[in-house]
Amino acid sequence: MTAERVDSATALVVVDMQNDFGHPDGSLFVEGGDAIVGAINDEIERTTLRGGTVVLTQDWHPASTSHFIEDGGVWPTHCVAGTWGAALGDDTGPAFSPSSNTTVPALWAPSDLSDRACGSRLSQRR
Repeated sequence: MTAERVDSATALVVVDMQNDFGHPDGSLFVEGGDAIVGAINDEIERTTLRGGTVVLTQDWHPASTSHFIEDGGVWPTHCVAGTWGAALGDDTGPAFSPSSNTTVPALWAPSDLSDRACGSRLSQRR
């Protein structure tokens, strides 16, 4: 994305930038995930300064789910609701945290986007 193309009609979707994926101590760390945090934060700032919308998603699971190895699934335990691993990355600026008291026009989609709630909310912002 280039700054010239970012305006109030822009929506930047930041997908699952959570500790379990992007921090070396995370249970499903993606190699190099920690190296892109600065660039993502730059894009978040650029988008918000130009009036765009930032959507932050989070993978979010209960402590026990059929997705996890312990319960017959294929994935190690990760992004359990309310844990450090499920939280947005430690290096994500606090101004962009969905739980902070901020004026940043961010939408927070902590669950599956298949219900089209995010799309509906974005359409309302036009």
